[in-house]
Amino acid sequence: MAMRLATMLFIVTSLLTTQVRADAEVRVRVEDATGQAADGKVTLESASEPAKRFSCTTQKGSCTIKGVPGGQYLVVFSPAKGSP
Repeated sequence: MAMRLATMLFIVTSLLTTQVRADAEVRVRVEDATGQAADGKVTLESASEPAKRFSCTTQKGSCTIKGVPGGQYLVVFSPAKGSP
């Protein structure tokens, strides 16, 4: 019984660890003060490793960044020329 419980705990722990390590898909929506979609470049800069960056360029105010590891990020938006 004790061996079965230990095996079950190991499997559950392994599953939880796998979920924690999974990379995220970050969906971005950028709007101006009036609620209109704003286009430009969105960059996520890692708080712990400033050189680690992920970015996308919005189209009609939206974009997706895939493969982002867990952590804290600073979000920087650089508007496209002519964007509100």
